[in-house]
Amino acid sequence: MRRQSGVFVDESWAELFGIEPHALWCGVTVRAHGTLGDYAGLFVAWRGAGVHVSAPAARSSEIAESLAAQGIRDLQTPEFWSAYARSIDRNVIGPSTHHYLDEDPGMPAAVVRIETSELHAMRQAVSAHEWEESGFDDDAPVCFGLSADGHLVAAANLTSYAEAPRDVGVLVVPDARGQRLVDEVGRAAASYAVSRHGLARWRARTSNRASLGAARRLGFEPWCTQLAIR
Repeated sequence: MRRQSGVFVDESWAELFGIEPHALWCGVTVRAHGTLGDYAGLFVAWRGAGVHVSAPAARSSEIAESLAAQGIRDLQTPEFWSAYARSIDRNVIGPSTHHYLDEDPGMPAAVVRIETSELHAMRQAVSAHEWEESGFDDDAPVCFGLSADGHLVAAANLTSYAEAPRDVGVLVVPDARGQRLVDEVGRAAASYAVSRHGLARWRARTSNRASLGAARRLGFEPWCTQLAIR
């Protein structure tokens, strides 16, 4: 990824955590929610030598104190946060790897722009969890689809990241999985985001090998690990 793209990405993370960009990815910080507003839980991300936490204002000092004695490497493990979540009777969401791409991978010929109204049959074919994880529950003004035998079998959407449709979500119906259709619809969404807005983001749970593999094949660069505690 080009240097200016990395600067852009890190500026967005620094804003989220309420810290200066030069303080990002070094040391441990705990700040009261800023851009996350009244989010009820903790939002955590790490990369390099840094771990950053955004927390509810009423608990930020307490959380900072509880983390002060922990080493960076411990704080960069899902196991630590799973144990921490259990200690406060909460659940971990994630972790996920955030990937970024600033080179247009090209628009595949077989994938077309679609309207959200065309997704009804696909919605019935997948679980509510899969639908939500892929971003289709959000306001997704830009969608792409791939059909086989007249039926939609894979789709991608772009939701907002840094005030533009840059965040890629993908979904394939169960009967069509294992054919790398994620790559095709993901490529279309990424191409749209990069060609119009300079950058695409791909988030994948660290346990989702198919999504991680697609991101790698499309050229996305893994940037940081993120999880939430609710």
